[in-house]
Amino acid sequence: MAPTPFRLFPALLACTLALLIGGCAAQQQSADGSPTPARTSVPTGGSPGAGPTSTRATTTSTSSATAPAQVDCRKKKCVALTFDDGPGPLTEGLLDTLVKENVPATFFLVGNMIKQHPGVARRIASTPGMTIADHTVSHPMLTKLGAAAVKREIVGNTRLIRNVTGVSPRFLRPPYGLHHARVDDVARRQGQAVVLWSAAALDWQYDKPAKIVSVTMPQLAPGAIVLAHDIHPWTVKAVPTLITKIRAKGYTLVSLDDILGGHPKAGLTYARGEH
Repeated sequence: MAPTPFRLFPALLACTLALLIGGCAAQQQSADGSPTPARTSVPTGGSPGAGPTSTRATTTSTSSATAPAQVDCRKKKCVALTFDDGPGPLTEGLLDTLVKENVPATFFLVGNMIKQHPGVARRIASTPGMTIADHTVSHPMLTKLGAAAVKREIVGNTRLIRNVTGVSPRFLRPPYGLHHARVDDVARRQGQAVVLWSAAALDWQYDKPAKIVSVTMPQLAPGAIVLAHDIHPWTVKAVPTLITKIRAKGYTLVSLDDILGGHPKAGLTYARGEH
């Protein structure tokens, strides 16, 4: 379905203030339920991880893992899980859970973390159903950088991901959800759609697994893109319960490709998927 332009809510001023605790949401769906591209926005619960974060993988280091079936999110209630700021020491445990539950997910990787954990990045790439995406080299506020620095952060991480994993990322998540036309143009030239979120685990604010679940669930709606962080132990511990509760509400957990209809456009911004 063709995407429709996104316009910011008047509450953008409040979003700026909310960045101190993580940001706020800005998304709007088209009337026909197609994924909504946005030009500039600050989504719910900004991603404040200080991370020194696509292409769906088709092979795995776990022989029992199988790729989840493709889903039409115009016909089913879909939710996509995304994890920022890794890879880290906890990422492989999270992968084990996702493989066991046959749940796809997207990992927005930070270049400085890839350098520390290249083997984990390769494992994500080799696990069916997992998508690797770009979260810049050093997790800066891109809107505060000059043109050359923005390019280094995005293009540098794209090249690093490709060199380490063999994957060319097709999604970019700007740190803190902050971006502008310059960021979008670099993403477009790299063939990357800018992906924000419509639901946030607030796992930088809360450190109890039960709280992560209770905060996330009320934010869900068909087409929701969930932001969480695989660098926090309480988040990794919360994921099994979160999966169970999401499914109990009748949602199907899908990849970003599925929730965005399979054809997200490079340079456009999406905060929510098909419904």
